[in-house]
Amino acid sequence: MSVYPEKRGGKLTGRYCVEVERDGKRHREFTTNLKEAKKLETRLKLGDIPSKRAADAPYTLADLQRDAKPLWDGQRDTKQSQARFLAAMEALTTVLKRQQVEPHAANVKGTHIKAMSDMLTGERGLKPGTANRYVAALSKAFSWAEEVEKIPKRPKAKFQAEGRRDVFVLDEAQEARVKQALVDLGRTDVLTLMEAQMASGCRIGEILKLTPDRIVDDGDGFYTLDLGITKNGEPRHAPVPEAVGRPLKAIVEQGLLSYRQVNHWLVRARMAAGLPTTQPTHAHRHTVATRLTQRDVPTAVVKEFLGHSSLNTTLKYAHVNTTVKKQAARVLRGD
Repeated sequence: MSVYPEKRGGKLTGRYCVEVERDGKRHREFTTNLKEAKKLETRLKLGDIPSKRAADAPYTLADLQRDAKPLWDGQRDTKQSQARFLAAMEALTTVLKRQQVEPHAANVKGTHIKAMSDMLTGERGLKPGTANRYVAALSKAFSWAEEVEKIPKRPKAKFQAEGRRDVFVLDEAQEARVKQALVDLGRTDVLTLMEAQMASGCRIGEILKLTPDRIVDDGDGFYTLDLGITKNGEPRHAPVPEAVGRPLKAIVEQGLLSYRQVNHWLVRARMAAGLPTTQPTHAHRHTVATRLTQRDVPTAVVKEFLGHSSLNTTLKYAHVNTTVKKQAARVLRGD
C-alpha cells in the first residue's frame, strides 16, 4: 500500500496515486489532492476498491477523458492544453462513430488517430501544426493509459508534415548587435547563456539543466560541460573556452533563469537589434553548425560537436546563405 505524487517525464502532474497489490494484481486509483488520497487509502485497506465501472467493463473514451484531463494541471497553459485535449477526444469519438467502432480506449488504433487528424485539417480547416497539437494531446493521454494499465498498448500517433519554420541564423555583426542589446537591457546573465550556446552548440535546455559540479575546469584553457544523456540518448560532453566556462559556472551557482525567461529576453534583444525573433535560442545552435560548416570543419566532426545521432540531421542545421552561394559561383567562374 502506498500513496505518492504522480510524475510524468520527471515532472509532477498534480495528482496522487494510491496503489495496492491484491490477488497478484496491482490496483491503482488517482485523486487530485493528498487529503482525498489518504481517504482512498483507508478504503483500500478495508478492502473497498472503488470503481465507477464494473471490474470487467471496458475502459471507454469517456473514462480516459475524465481520468487524463489532470495530466495538464500545473502547466502555464493548463486551460489551453486541456481544451485541446477535450477537443481532440471529441473529434476522435466522431471518427469512431463514423467507422462504427465502439468508443473503447483499447479499440483506438493509429489509423483512427490519423483519420481524426485528417478530419481536422480537411473538414475543420485547421493547419497541420495545429492538428498535430491535438494528436500530441491524444498521444500523451494514451501513453498515460498504457502506463497505468488501463489499456494493453497505446496506439501509434502519426503527425502531419508541417512547413519548416524559418530559423534566422546570425552573422557576426548581427550577433554583436544582439549581445549589445542584452547589455543595454541589463541582462548579462542571458548574455552569458547565449555565449555558452555560441561556444558549444548546445541546446538552451541542456545548459539550463547544468549544475556547478558538471562544469569542470580542465586546466588547459577550456571548461567541459557534462550534459548527461541528451536528446539522442547518448552522453555528451561539450568543451567551451575558459572565458565562457568561468562566468557560466558563476551564474549556475547563483541559480539559472527558466527557459521562458531566457526566451523572453532574447526576443526583446532581437527586437532591439532589428532582427527576426523566430526561435531565438535554437537559432544559436543552427548558427554554430552553419559557421563550422562554412569554415570547412568536416560534417562528421560537426555532427559529434552538436551531439546529433545522424549526419542527415546535421546537414539540416548547416544553412547555406547567399554569401556562400556566391563563393561557389566564383569557384565555377574560375576566381
